[in-house]
Amino acid sequence: MAQITLPHFGTIDSGNLEEYYDVEVTLSGNTIEIGLNFDGNSIDTGRIEAAKKFLDNIGQYLGKTREYITADFGDEESDSVKFYLSFHKEEMGEAELREELKLTGGSNDLDQQLIAKLQPARMAYIPEVMITLQSLIILLAGILLIISWL
Repeated sequence: MAQITLPHFGTIDSGNLEEYYDVEVTLSGNTIEIGLNFDGNSIDTGRIEAAKKFLDNIGQYLGKTREYITADFGDEESDSVKFYLSFHKEEMGEAELREELKLTGGSNDLDQQLIAKLQPARMAYIPEVMITLQSLIILLAGILLIISWL
């Protein structure tokens, strides 16, 4: 199989893959963990090229995270962001959450303040998608984005 050089990861052999690759990089002032997950020890050229394209354009994906979060929060059909916020408000309590994240203002704008504090923490390319919820996860075209508090 082919050797391919992937941005941030270096050269990998598409016929002798490890299950998981990860690297920490700083993009747009944020430290982001980037992961590649593979189900099996080989992958066809088209899918590894798609991973390369994802990595080549990762800055564009990061630039759109705020859009995705805001759109999801405003979508009455979706509850990913709302669930994430509710979970943390219930788990920590609003007062502790406000103190921990240094938030001000009334409870009516708490969600907007929390959304403003969310930042990408991890992005992963997963050709074969099997996911468990650990944090807020937004999945778009095989790209996994996990966000956390700033």
